[in-house]
Amino acid sequence: MENFEKNLQEIEGITFPIFFPEKHIREAFNYQPRSDDIFIASYPKSGSHWTQYIIQLLRNKGEPCKYYEDFKKCSLFIDLEGVKKADNLNNPRMLMTHFPYDKCPKNENTKYIYVLRNPKDVIVSYYYFLKGIIKDPLVLDSTFDLFLDGKLMYGDYFKYTKTWYEHRDDPNILILTYEEMKEELEKSIMKIAKFLNMEEALKENPDIIEKVIKNCSVEETKKVLKTNTSTISKEKGEAPIPEVLKEKSKITIVRKGIVGDWKTHLNREQEERLNQRAEKELAGIDFYEYWKKLGIFQLSQ
Repeated sequence: MENFEKNLQEIEGITFPIFFPEKHIREAFNYQPRSDDIFIASYPKSGSHWTQYIIQLLRNKGEPCKYYEDFKKCSLFIDLEGVKKADNLNNPRMLMTHFPYDKCPKNENTKYIYVLRNPKDVIVSYYYFLKGIIKDPLVLDSTFDLFLDGKLMYGDYFKYTKTWYEHRDDPNILILTYEEMKEELEKSIMKIAKFLNMEEALKENPDIIEKVIKNCSVEETKKVLKTNTSTISKEKGEAPIPEVLKEKSKITIVRKGIVGDWKTHLNREQEERLNQRAEKELAGIDFYEYWKKLGIFQLSQ
């Protein structure tokens, strides 16, 4: 993929999409969180929207949103939208970000949920997301190389992930893996509810958890999380669609929502390159060992 860099901008050492307003990014860097804010953080295409929707369902006693606009009433993507709109959100406010830990706004009383996903599935999901919105023609092979070289938005996956993982024992941070959420959904929902002090409501009304499970399925979530590139223009505060984006193209926030889609996309050489890199960067870390048990990473003998 030639000249992909023209789609990017670097601000304080972080690579952002070129159409993210710098003033909004800097607003977000300098934001002072309220104690009742909820931050949902992740590397792109790791399950942050799904996690937000689960939290919304918990707040709404399992009742689903009808439209994307309903979802946005209590959720703000601060990297793109800045923080001035936060005062218009329903409380408690959900603030989504892809900032690494050191750039994320801090408050020791604010709750932070960090979602991580295995890099093989992240690459595939990232490829389809970019392919859907950026005018430049994309191929998976070059997207894979950019990812492994840390040249996609938000930079090196492995360095990024470790910035959050180093704070796994902080009392106001909950780390979840996408794979665990898919494998043990009810347990993961209860973990989120306990972390956000919503557990008692579920004990008093057990039907809520069943509604949440039903309404956060891939099929139901896709009905709500539907938008297009025109919405990006509105969210960033400008009417024209950014030049690098396709006009009125649908944005695939949730595509398949599965674990293991990489098996039908990555070739053997790519798989082995990523196996070796993951072993070098993540060996001994609990979530990596969990991924190995799931068969996501297997080194050649």
